[in-house]
Amino acid sequence: KGFGHGEAVRLSARARAQERNGRVVRARTEQRDSDRVRVAARVEVRLHSGVLVEGVVVDLSERGILMATERSLPLESRVRVLICPDKGGAADGVCLDGRVARMDIRGVAIAFAPVDSIERKRLRRIMDTDGESPPGGA
Repeated sequence: KGFGHGEAVRLSARARAQERNGRVVRARTEQRDSDRVRVAARVEVRLHSGVLVEGVVVDLSERGILMATERSLPLESRVRVLICPDKGGAADGVCLDGRVARMDIRGVAIAFAPVDSIERKRLRRIMDTDGESPPGGA
């Protein structure tokens, strides 16, 4: 079965090694149920300990954010994320809870905790006003 729109194949390092050694490997698929967009916005991430990490949005969806920053964050740590669009002030931003899901060469990925309707509207407004699809689609 082929992969549909919005699905990506991810092979772990172990799976890639097994594949190189001739073993059959089942790939994990990732389902995106929310579009990612690029927005011109600053990001402030606060750890429970109070440490503040600043960066900029690489891409944003209703489920999470990928941010570029010079700092690293502990994986799986709970954080508070403030997203402030460059075209507005803090009043135009949104503050969400999340957890650090991964880090890679592009930045730090944070998965948002469930969002209430007010926060979702504010997030959607940022995405709809400033957003553009990243290269390669959603």
